[in-house]
Order: sequence, then structure tokens, then C-alpha cells
Amino acid sequence: MTVSREVTVLNPSGLHLRPASLIAETASRFTARIEIVKESLRVNARSILELATLVARQGDVLRLEADGADAELALQALEALFSSESFIQPSPKTEDQNSHGRSEPGRDG
Repeated sequence: MTVSREVTVLNPSGLHLRPASLIAETASRFTARIEIVKESLRVNARSILELATLVARQGDVLRLEADGADAELALQALEALFSSESFIQPSPKTEDQNSHGRSEPGRDG
């Protein structure tokens, strides 16, 4: 049975490698074939590298598609992931590169 759902990327940093790894990890728990579609690009949800090629930004709508015995459960898990607080939060930012005791170009310091 094939099922599909639409989700919106809410993370301000978009779908970078950390959330891509969480998607791949979640998808790998199921036997269903799971793909994520953005416009005309379709990728395997178990592949972090393929997910990264989506270059999904905050606000982008993605279609989740799954086919197999546990397809419905797989999409429920992925929907929950996309809306979870830990998935929505941007990655912790490191201090500005120029704040490590170095002055910014064009500034005295």
C-alpha cells in the first residue's frame, strides 16, 4: 500500500545534515520503501547524502511517500519527527568566527 503526506520544513536552518541524519535513522527503522519528494527531485529517505541534495529550506513543502506493509507507521513517525521541537530547533551556533580573540577586518583591535 502506498501512502503519502506533505510536511513543511520548519527548521530555520533548513534540512541540513543533522536533520537529514535523523530522517535517515527514522526511515531505517521501517521495511517500507520511503522517498521524499521536493518539486521534481525524488530521494531515498534512508540516504543522508540524497536528502542533502534536496537543499530544502525553511518553508519548503516536501512530500513523504512510502510503500510497504509498515508504510503508514513510517510516515506517522516521520511526520512526528518533522514537527518535534528538537527537529525544528536550528543547530547550536558556534560563536562568530571573529570573536575568538581576532579583530574583524577593517576594525582596529
